[in-house]
Amino acid sequence: MEQTDRSKRVLAALVREYIASGEAVASSLLVNAAGLGVSSATVRNILARLEEEGYVQQPHTSAGRIPTDRGYRFYVDLLLESKRPGRAATAVEARLRRDSPDGLLDSVLPQASHVISQTSRSLGFAVQPAHEAAVFDRVEFVLLGGARVLVVIVARGGHVIQKVIDVGEPLGSDELREAANYLNVEFSGMPLHRAREAVLERIDEERLLYDELRMRAMRLATSTFADLPDDRMMYVEGTPSLVDEASGLTMAMLQTLLQLIEEKQKLLQLLNEYMDGPGLIVVIGAEHLDPSLRPFSLGLSTYGEGTNQGAVGVIGPTRMRYSRAIAVVDGAAQAERERREQADQTVTDMLQELLLIVDDFDRALTVDAGEGGGAYQKGVELIYAKLNDLLKKYGVRPFESLGADFDPNVHQAVIQEESPDHREGEVIGELRKGYMINDRLLRPAMVKVAKA
Repeated sequence: MEQTDRSKRVLAALVREYIASGEAVASSLLVNAAGLGVSSATVRNILARLEEEGYVQQPHTSAGRIPTDRGYRFYVDLLLESKRPGRAATAVEARLRRDSPDGLLDSVLPQASHVISQTSRSLGFAVQPAHEAAVFDRVEFVLLGGARVLVVIVARGGHVIQKVIDVGEPLGSDELREAANYLNVEFSGMPLHRAREAVLERIDEERLLYDELRMRAMRLATSTFADLPDDRMMYVEGTPSLVDEASGLTMAMLQTLLQLIEEKQKLLQLLNEYMDGPGLIVVIGAEHLDPSLRPFSLGLSTYGEGTNQGAVGVIGPTRMRYSRAIAVVDGAAQAERERREQADQTVTDMLQELLLIVDDFDRALTVDAGEGGGAYQKGVELIYAKLNDLLKKYGVRPFESLGADFDPNVHQAVIQEESPDHREGEVIGELRKGYMINDRLLRPAMVKVAKA
């Protein structure tokens, strides 16, 4: 065990020295750096054993040792095991909060990539969550001849995606225009990834089998939304940092990385493989699945869950200042998590107040307005419908309680009433509707529950 501890301390000291200097580390230097109080000969024996085990290598017979990817992995694991908030992480969190007071996403993520790059002296990136991706505005179909159609998808903000599809049958311009009009009415305002899901859901509905226009539109939509590129926004900054700090990176390696940066979609696809799990990860050199990333190390931390999940991180040479990179990435992700939690709470509070207005509408619809009441009720219903459409657009929907079993997770039992016609615990009255926002409870339903 003593020898194992010595080996660990020597290896950790070697990695630190090499990261700092970029020069092969001699055993004489490690005698003091490791703080073991042993001779240079003992350190040389430890280094020889570490070399046999693949943790270090000797670039030349007369040179000292440098860490391998396995050696870097050992060092990074030590850092992750002892990870605690440091000054770098705290400074990054404070700066992001200070520079992003409005909490708008498009101002936060570019700032995050800039701060990460500047603080870590590596390439910084920030990836937007999928649900905040491009929003579908409209589609246009242009007949190219025969069964070939040019699809032009216009997203909010003017982003345009074009593709050519084969619809399998000749279609006229009028049919294409009708199909485009239908799709624009049905799906405008949805994120592109959600529009894809909605199309598949609609195709499963039997009623479409009896509607030629809609079925044709759905077939076109299936081809339109299939195989679209990942539409999430990705911000990258700090290329000059790599050029300045790129010890060990050849010009060919730098060109590879610059090409990846230019082709953000490809880089995003590579990063997606590391964004499945929560929290902080570091991938070093040969650990990358894609050969194009193997000259580099990557530190990435996710925030959010599911389609709400995004990521911030760094890419740099394997001789990266890992302790600083880990602290910076972790700090930026934590700042983004806290900002989003605050934003979610603000939206929740606003929606809670809005639902009180919906409650007033519910009551207004039950009032007899007397003479001329039909017009009055129609006006109230129109406003009520618009309000519900707005809530639905933001993922807010009521859930059905009547007839369900009482569930303390979504119901508040205000009244219990004996009712022989109902089973024990059945909801027999709804005093106030309950609402979900996406898959999360926004407000429980106030209900009347049957008791035996």
